[in-house]
Amino acid sequence: MDPGWESAVEAVLAGWLDAVCVPELDGPAAAVAELDRGRLTLFEPPPDLPPAAMEADALAIRVRAPWPLAGLLEGVRTAASLAEALARRAELRVGEAMATPEGVFCGRHWLRLARGGDDGVLAREREIRRLEAALAED
Repeated sequence: MDPGWESAVEAVLAGWLDAVCVPELDGPAAAVAELDRGRLTLFEPPPDLPPAAMEADALAIRVRAPWPLAGLLEGVRTAASLAEALARRAELRVGEAMATPEGVFCGRHWLRLARGGDDGVLAREREIRRLEAALAED
C-alpha cells in the first residue's frame, strides 16, 4: 500500500479487515447457522482476472494485496483532504465515494470517519514489518 493511505483503506474496508479468508464460502457458510452470538466475516478471494481499467484517482491503485480487492474497493476514489473530497462530491457517480489519507470516507450525501481510537490494523502491520526488518539487521 502506498504510505500514508492506511487510514483511508481502513475506513473503506471497515468490517473486512478482520475477515477470515477461506478458499470457498459454501462449507463455512453452512456452519453459520450454529453461530448464535458475535460477528463473522468470511472472504473468498475472487479468481485472478485481468485488471480492469481504473480512474487515475482510484484507491485500488494504491493498494497491494495477495488477492484481488477490486470488488471491495470498486468505485472508491481518493482526495488529498477533506476539503478536496467535499469540493469534489458533485463529481461522484452513483455507487462512488471518496477516501482521504486521514480516513474520511464520503459519498455525495454522506460522510463517515473514526477518531480517537488506536492506530489501525494496517498502520500496526507496517510498524511490525519495520521492527522485524530492524531486528533482522541486528
